[in-house]
Amino acid sequence: MRMERSTYIVSMRIRKFRVWNPSTKQWIKSVAITLEGDLCDIEECFWNHIGDKDHIIQEYIGLNDKDGREIYEGDILKVDADNENPGVIVWSKNACYLLKKKLRDSKQTTSKVVNAGSTKFWTVIGNIFENSDFLE
Repeated sequence: MRMERSTYIVSMRIRKFRVWNPSTKQWIKSVAITLEGDLCDIEECFWNHIGDKDHIIQEYIGLNDKDGREIYEGDILKVDADNENPGVIVWSKNACYLLKKKLRDSKQTTSKVVNAGSTKFWTVIGNIFENSDFLE
């Protein structure tokens, strides 16, 4: 009797981050986050500690939009079926959501759980820091 080998593929989400500097209103291009949560600028092969605690760290959600662009929390997305109402990617305790206002004049919001099937209809059109006018 021949024994078959089983192959198990364990999928792990790639953990990537981006960091916004609210003082300069720019993304920090080369940054590392230590295990202690400290930010270091690594642009010139040196780990220079970034002392400003006001930086905003946003995480890659592990999915890309329909054009292959990485989606991060805080990104503003346009859904093909609803061109009038862009939404913002937010993390909650258990999942990642696309949070949308029902109508531009409404304070009510709707949310949709983000999954690989849904993002094939979405396009990143900006982020909450550089393109907040999309949400007005």
